Amino acid sequence: MTRRIWTLGAGLVLAAVLALALGGLAHSRADAQTPPGTPPAEGQQGRPDRRELMEALANLAGLSPRELRELVQEKGGLLQALESRGVTQQQILDMLTQQALRRFGPAVAEGRISQQQAEQLARQQARRALRRLGGTAPGGR
Repeated sequence: MTRRIWTLGAGLVLAAVLALALGGLAHSRADAQTPPGTPPAEGQQGRPDRRELMEALANLAGLSPRELRELVQEKGGLLQALESRGVTQQQILDMLTQQALRRFGPAVAEGRISQQQAEQLARQQARRALRRLGGTAPGGR
């Protein structure tokens, strides 16, 4: 019984961490006035797809998404599961940054933001997401 409660609790914590990591603080404020140079929030633009993120993280660890979920339950957290497979926080940060850059590609192509702004926003999103996973992201904001 205690193991079931612990497993359920770990699952809920993981779901909450992923929801925070995927939500992105920058887009939670999209209803406020958008500063110049920031891409407008249009649906899910700028936000990673949950399935895409899990597949990318599983790929980094050499696992299927299902195997990663099972390992997360075993290790007690996503970051711990990835690290147990030899994935470094820098690799996670690089992957999150590349995903964010791909999401900002349309805004750059349409001239809504510059490539430099997209890179800065992508780095900020990736660092926030890594911190929400329990990692230590280098750099400021």
